[in-house]
Amino acid sequence: MHSKLTSISINMDPICSGCFLMVSNENAIEAYIGMDIPREDAEIMTDPTCKNRFEVEVCGNEIKWQESYPTLPKYNKTYNLKLGEPVTFSTPLALTITATKKDGRTFSFEFLAGGKKSNSTATFSPEGLTVKGRNDAGTEHTEVFARQEPEMCGMFLLEDSKSIVDMLVSQGKDRAAMEEQLSWCGWRISEKGGMIHHQEIFRAGGISRTFRLGEEFDNTNDFYEGPEVAVVTSDFPGSYTMVSRPAKGPALTFNWMVSAKGMVGDCTDGINTATFSYKRIPDIVGKWRLVTKHGVEAQLEALGMTGAEKAKAAANFIPTSVEGKAVCGGRWRWESTPKEIHTDIEFAMDEEYSYTWAGETFTEIATYKPDMSGMLLVSKSSGKVVKSDMTVTKNFLITVFEIEGLTNSRATVIFTRA
Repeated sequence: MHSKLTSISINMDPICSGCFLMVSNENAIEAYIGMDIPREDAEIMTDPTCKNRFEVEVCGNEIKWQESYPTLPKYNKTYNLKLGEPVTFSTPLALTITATKKDGRTFSFEFLAGGKKSNSTATFSPEGLTVKGRNDAGTEHTEVFARQEPEMCGMFLLEDSKSIVDMLVSQGKDRAAMEEQLSWCGWRISEKGGMIHHQEIFRAGGISRTFRLGEEFDNTNDFYEGPEVAVVTSDFPGSYTMVSRPAKGPALTFNWMVSAKGMVGDCTDGINTATFSYKRIPDIVGKWRLVTKHGVEAQLEALGMTGAEKAKAAANFIPTSVEGKAVCGGRWRWESTPKEIHTDIEFAMDEEYSYTWAGETFTEIATYKPDMSGMLLVSKSSGKVVKSDMTVTKNFLITVFEIEGLTNSRATVIFTRA
């Protein structure tokens, strides 16, 4: 996610961004046919049971409009548009689109395809997106899309602290101290029993909050002296506003939007304003309980173990539970049970580290997967290289690992979040 996305408030309401699932339409098949799309394809593209969806990001005068058709992927396409400028595409069909702004929540689109023109208007609301259009033949159509609620929970990493540091300095803070404090800043959000748990983790220290939407809570923190209270509300799925009142100085307002990629937002004290952008990273924090393991014994056999030696190793090699902790400054710690067999592992991404595991000393390096769905790890011990692929979901941690160059050494272990 690029920090320029924080400019969404310049021209359009943030409500214009989000993921929208088709739920109904009228005359849409004929409208699609009028754009030179075959009838059999148009029927699929307008069928609500096919779970067709649009993902929209508005960035100042730019619109990123991504269309996804799960049962007709040849029409999956991201259209990057600029307001007022015709943009021509050659795939999946020859098409020129001109987008214009009608008001803060409405766009107009002119389409030229197959020598024919058509127009549509897209109107966004808290509930979703409504598209109404008309082609050269005078046929009118309507498509209704429901807004999809993005996953609020997860781990997020600040991409650039400059804007926030500048605002804190304008409020009287020391620049060097704030740059050090925010050189690594993560947000972690979880929810349980209707309560939202929000942690901010800095280079040194952090803030923890627990609250319900619409209810006042204690927001005392290291950045402002004295007690502080706050309240968080949500205008529509994925959009949040927090107003906090420090003991001294003006109230602060934070606005942010969550998406599958991360979050963007801004904050202001009424005079100074800052923007921020966080990307999602794998959320390994919390307690994980071993559920199942496959291929571990075969892996040990591939290493030449047999009998009692293999049985003992199979019982001890995988911990019964682990706890992931975020250590200040972008460092992480795995604490495993039983502790008499597994030592704690502290590490940072893309930095070499060592640890003892089931009696063996390992040297290892970890890095995030490009899509942030988990981590890739490479370990060395006693001349062996172990490659691990870890996938982290909201409720499960799945690790597939194998020994390089050794057949039948692939194993899979699955933990569930406790």
